[in-house]
Amino acid sequence: MLRLRDSRMNIKSLLILNTLVLAACGGGSDGGAPPVGSTSSSSIQTSSTQFSSLQSSVGSSSSVQSSSVLSSSARSSSLSSDSSASVSSSSALSSSISSVPVSSSSSSSVIAISSSSVSSAASSSTSSSVSSTSSSAQSSASSSSAEVDITGTVTYDRVPVTSTGLDYANTYEQPVRAAVVNLVDSSGQILANTETNDAGSYSFTIDANTLVKIQVEARSQRTGTPRWHLRVEDNTNDNALYVLEGALFNSGSSHSNRDLHAPSGWTGNSYGDVRSAAPFAILDTVYDALTKLLESDANLQLPVSRLRWSPLNKTANGALTSGDIGTSFYSNSVIYILGDEDNDTDEYDQHVVAHEWAHYLEDKLANRQDSVGGSHSGSDKLDMRVAFSEGFGNAIAGHVLADALYLDTYSAQQGFAGGFDIAAGSYSDSGWFNESSIQSILYRFSQTTGGFDAVVDVLSSPHYRDSEAHLSIFTFADVLSNVEPTKLSSFESFYNAETIHSTDAFALGETNDGGTPNALPIYKTLPTDGSITNVCSTQINGTSQGSNKLGSWVYFTIQPTVTGTYRLDINKTSPAARATDPDFIVALRGQSIAEGYSAEVDAESNSFSLVNGNLYVVSVQDWNAHSDSNEASCFDLTLAQLP
Repeated sequence: MLRLRDSRMNIKSLLILNTLVLAACGGGSDGGAPPVGSTSSSSIQTSSTQFSSLQSSVGSSSSVQSSSVLSSSARSSSLSSDSSASVSSSSALSSSISSVPVSSSSSSSVIAISSSSVSSAASSSTSSSVSSTSSSAQSSASSSSAEVDITGTVTYDRVPVTSTGLDYANTYEQPVRAAVVNLVDSSGQILANTETNDAGSYSFTIDANTLVKIQVEARSQRTGTPRWHLRVEDNTNDNALYVLEGALFNSGSSHSNRDLHAPSGWTGNSYGDVRSAAPFAILDTVYDALTKLLESDANLQLPVSRLRWSPLNKTANGALTSGDIGTSFYSNSVIYILGDEDNDTDEYDQHVVAHEWAHYLEDKLANRQDSVGGSHSGSDKLDMRVAFSEGFGNAIAGHVLADALYLDTYSAQQGFAGGFDIAAGSYSDSGWFNESSIQSILYRFSQTTGGFDAVVDVLSSPHYRDSEAHLSIFTFADVLSNVEPTKLSSFESFYNAETIHSTDAFALGETNDGGTPNALPIYKTLPTDGSITNVCSTQINGTSQGSNKLGSWVYFTIQPTVTGTYRLDINKTSPAARATDPDFIVALRGQSIAEGYSAEVDAESNSFSLVNGNLYVVSVQDWNAHSDSNEASCFDLTLAQLP
């Protein structure tokens, strides 16, 4: 089966506003709500090996390097930074963590460390880099209590996205929000953890004169209600978690400040230094989307969201562990993001990242995703499942980022961009099969009062999850009419403007066929008495193996009156001179119960159980690419109960 993913066209022209220049695939507001709830330190992941990192003193020109340092030019995701900190991809987070609740309020959040759990160490050469913020009164207080406060702010470089590519000249610092911060001793043991607040600030209280360092994970997690877990990992390094580390320092006898910063690594003409900011830029974009979602559902319960990025992630197709990811895409609960300098990098392309996270959201809110994936663009006539999923991704990206201009940078020095106006709608062939139509409908509806709340309600509804029809814009409209009936009128005004008419899940009464033979009715009836039904799979809207375009897949409904074992036979009737490979899927409420995927030429068959009263959907297509797009592949279908 096709991997659920996005694909781009090879673009050589600059952005033309309101015109699709680049296939939609996945800047806006970087604001967001402060951290909510708490995280348990016992949930931090562990591993047996420490990945190498560059340790450099905070706020000082001096630096201390470990013996296992990898340079930024090595084939590694160890991300060294400027003098403030270093980033490495590492899953070596000690399991010996005390379970301490974390406050989300501000930098006044303090985790006390008992003296018995902190190893005593002499002052190191890096201790001179600590900037003291204490007064004489504070010094006196810390001396009597033998404890000091370590506070700081964590930031990263955000490179703006423009219509002419990434604008390195106007790079600015952003706070790293809601990220896990660890206090680590000289042996690498995590003594305590907290999280950054909305300003990127953190705070610890620790025994005086203790050798420690600050470590910031590219990870945000909450347990309880709401619940989420965001992780930025390196798929080319055993999916290790990216970590920003400061140098070892002596806590001294006074309160002190330790700021950490992750730079972009851009040195004027290339990434001459390591790209420390990238994992945190990705994390922050998703956190933006998450905080917007929490406004609609404060009780949100989401499973772990894994975002995998590497400077080695390129547009070649091959082993994901080598970085040959092809494009940024979502598959099997994981998002892969491009990082290929001078070709296609996506870490700062907020709409791309948010688009892919919207696929995750679509999947996890409904616990169902019907799209067959594949290449797509805003001008394509697509299978309705693909059109809905891709349009949904673009619409959600635009809404959560408060920016309808979708931009994706690429090429030499990331100096070009393609994009489109999410709100504009289709500039040709509007309809239920066009992602530009879908994105415009959902984006504009989300902008209305209560509109985004309604979108979340629909995807979270059991009616949507358990729909007997395939998930499409028709299913969305049908469920909306049930769960948010007062919003339907507003929705239909955008819906009808894109020449879509039916609000029935099975598209009853739809009149727009997209100029495609046999596209209507969308769902045909397949009898269970063994009588012959002829169907044609066309690639008039795009020829390819396993095409995801309108007309390639043909849908039937089955409603047996007798429970039993049935056999479906498919045999080619035309064309006589070209070989075909018919495939089929039988689904119940979106879950496959039987498939026919053999390589048999011109025929396919399989037996499966059907239950009286259930409504099943059978999807049929010719897998082979058609040499003539105007020449359809036609088949006889028979379905009968076995004795």
